[in-house]
Amino acid sequence: ERLGDFSETRVTNGSIQPVIDPVTGKAFPGNIIPANRINPMGQAILNLMPLPNGITNPAAGQEWTSNSAFDQTPLHSRTDHVFRSDVVLSDKTRISGKVLADREDNISNNQFSPGLGIVNNFVPGYVVSGAMTKVLTPKMVNEINLGFGHNNYGFKGDYDYKQYYRSAIGIDPPRLAPFLAYQDPPAITKRQADQYPYFPIISYCTAANNCGNRSNLAGYSPGAVNGRVMPTANRNNRWSFQDDLSLTSGRHSYKFGFYTELNSKTEPGSVNYMGNYNFGSNATNPFDTGNGYANGLLGIFQTYTETSVRVDKDTRHWQTEFYVQDSWRVNSRFTLDYGLRFTHSGAYYEINNANA
Repeated sequence: ERLGDFSETRVTNGSIQPVIDPVTGKAFPGNIIPANRINPMGQAILNLMPLPNGITNPAAGQEWTSNSAFDQTPLHSRTDHVFRSDVVLSDKTRISGKVLADREDNISNNQFSPGLGIVNNFVPGYVVSGAMTKVLTPKMVNEINLGFGHNNYGFKGDYDYKQYYRSAIGIDPPRLAPFLAYQDPPAITKRQADQYPYFPIISYCTAANNCGNRSNLAGYSPGAVNGRVMPTANRNNRWSFQDDLSLTSGRHSYKFGFYTELNSKTEPGSVNYMGNYNFGSNATNPFDTGNGYANGLLGIFQTYTETSVRVDKDTRHWQTEFYVQDSWRVNSRFTLDYGLRFTHSGAYYEINNANA
C-alpha cells in the first residue's frame, strides 16, 4: 500500500476493496495506483506509520482488520506519604502540621500510532496544612488553620519530545501560519501556551462516515494525546485560611470566625495549532478513492484544521465567609444559641484573557 499496491487490501469479509481513480471514477487497474500519480509528501507521511509485523488476528472474519492483535497490561504504581507533627510549645500554645503526598503513575502504550507512543498519565497531589491554638486569656482562645492543596492531571513521556518536531522528522506539510513562540525543549511550565513545532495530526479514518468500507485505519499523532499537547498538566491549586476566636463572658459563650479560600485551575488544550490533516474517505468528495491510505498517497485530504493560537485557560475563584454566634445560658434550664453567617462566592475570572 505504501507503494500504491492495493491489490491485497481487503475488507472484513475478505473481499478486495476497490480503490477508485478520481479521474475515471472506476477502480485503478489491478487496484494499483501508478507511481506517477503518487504525491511524494503524502507517501512520506504514510511511511511514518509502523511497518507490518506479519501477525494477523486469528479470530474468524478478523484476518484483515488489524496488523496485530495482542494484550499489553498498562503499568501502574501508587505511592503515599503522610507526615504529621504536634508540638506543645507551652501551656498556652499548641501547633500542628501535616503533609500528605500522593503519587500515581498510569503508563499506557500505542498513544501516537500502533506501536508508538508510551505516555505516563501522572496524577500527583499533595496537601500541606498547619494549625495553631493560642490561649490569649483565661476566657479567650484563638485558633488559626491554613493550608495549601495541589493536584495534577498530567501527561508526559520518557523520551526526547523534539524528535517529533517537523524539522527532526524531515517532513513539513503546508501550514496556514507560522508557529508562535515556544520554549525549547518542551516542558510543563506554569503557563502552557507554547506552540511547539510538532508534526501535524494525521488521521485516515476519523469516524464511521470518514472510513468508506474499510474502518479502523490507524493514524499518526505525535505530540498529542487525548486532546492535550505533550507534555501537559491540568493544575488545581487551593489556598485556605481560617481564624476562629472563642470568648466567654458571664453567661455568654461567643465565637467569631473568618474563612477565605482561593482556587485556581488551568487546563491547556488546542492541539490543532500543530495542524490536523484528515485523509479519511468521504463519498461527497469527488476526489475520494474510498480508502484513507490511498487518499494519503494521492495527497487528497478531506479537511485541514489549524487553530491560530494555543489556549491555556487559567481561572481563579475567591470564596470568603465569616460568622458570629453566641451560646447564651439564660438559666439552668434554658440556653439560647443564635448567630449569623455570611458567605460571598466570587465570580470566576481568567488571567490569560482566554475567555470570550
